[in-house]
Amino acid sequence: MTGNDLASGDSRVGWAWDAKLTTPYVAMLRDREHQVELVIPYDPSDEALHRRYAGSMVRWGDDPERSRFDYELPDQFWFMDARGFVSLNGIRAHAVEPIAGGPTIFNQCRVAVDYAVFSGTPGVDYSVVNGLSTRVEGLGQWFGHRSVRDNLLDPERSNEEFSLTITSPRTQRLDAGLNLSIVAGADWRLPGEPGLTHLEEVGSIRTTMQRARPWEEHIERHWAVHQLLEISAWKPLGFQQAKVMHRRDPQRVLSGKRVGDQWAPVKTYSLPGSQGKDGVDFLFTFQDIGATGVRRWLRVRDRFSRGIHAMTFSIQNSGTSLDGLISDAGIGLEELGHTIDVLRGGGARRAHHAHLRDLAAEVDDLLPFSGAEWATESTELYNDVKHADRRDPTAAELYGMLIKNRLVFRVWMARRIGVSDTVIGKGMWRLRRGLPDT
Repeated sequence: MTGNDLASGDSRVGWAWDAKLTTPYVAMLRDREHQVELVIPYDPSDEALHRRYAGSMVRWGDDPERSRFDYELPDQFWFMDARGFVSLNGIRAHAVEPIAGGPTIFNQCRVAVDYAVFSGTPGVDYSVVNGLSTRVEGLGQWFGHRSVRDNLLDPERSNEEFSLTITSPRTQRLDAGLNLSIVAGADWRLPGEPGLTHLEEVGSIRTTMQRARPWEEHIERHWAVHQLLEISAWKPLGFQQAKVMHRRDPQRVLSGKRVGDQWAPVKTYSLPGSQGKDGVDFLFTFQDIGATGVRRWLRVRDRFSRGIHAMTFSIQNSGTSLDGLISDAGIGLEELGHTIDVLRGGGARRAHHAHLRDLAAEVDDLLPFSGAEWATESTELYNDVKHADRRDPTAAELYGMLIKNRLVFRVWMARRIGVSDTVIGKGMWRLRRGLPDT
């Protein structure tokens, strides 16, 4: 029998229940390789179930305003079978098939699940959690902590063997909000008999609170650190692993005694999956900004959120056309410049290139080209793309300007969060890659 998990494309048949309907009913939990679903067959003559699952897809003659009865899905389902218990959270209506006219009297509802928690205790309310831990590609490399030491280069070691020393994980607190931290250490597993031994240095983002908080509050903090890494790398980075902790579902020994917190595995498609990055080329690392720089980033991200989102959207969505990329960058850069103007007491309507000039002025001394000229040329190309009655730029022009736009953005962001001019200068070759004069 396999363990309590759900592999891609796998399905499990068992029983489900929820806070409203506490008597277990037949259900199937499955992974459709892009979405976790709970499939529930039901008899539509059961009025409570039919109103819950058909909901707004049916016009109810005895309740046209849908105010007399309960039509809402529960916040959480629990699922159990021979392999264990699963808490299903982030519930969304998906589909009912068929509502009428099927070959049998039965309907079935497919409920979309954002977060499936493979916990050991049934009935614990995982719709809010005390802790979330996520492993992000490249985080260990970016953080820079080494927890595995070896003596391979020791001239006095025996040629017959070498030793590895694993030190305790290091926890680095980043911000007071949800106790945001990075935990870096070694992930290792030794088999009970001769066989495969696993040893890997990894880093995780962790949020923990005494009072359980909604998933969205935790995930927002993890997204923030993930976005910082993607700006430094300018590559899509995935979440390799997610685990949650609930104070009411601790780790226990056979006697029932509590021995510590249990971090239960989570299956989700709400976070981008692993991209298979073996090594990442970062513009700056944690050593360059420290926890203070991360806190600066959190403030900058909050103030300039619209512009940052427009500039970074293409990292995870690379299929956009060159015209679309220039358009997104133009929107993002203008928003950044507008916010700069607002923060210094302005905010009146201004021309696009005026906003770009303000942005470039903060980093003009670091740019490998004139910031004022770039603001004018970037605006011209942005307007060429935006308006049908203007000239059609060449692909080379669009690509060259896209690199310049991103260079200005990343240099501006790096300086804002405290990266030294020396580090930015050393990384300039990364930012210039693809420019015509390189």
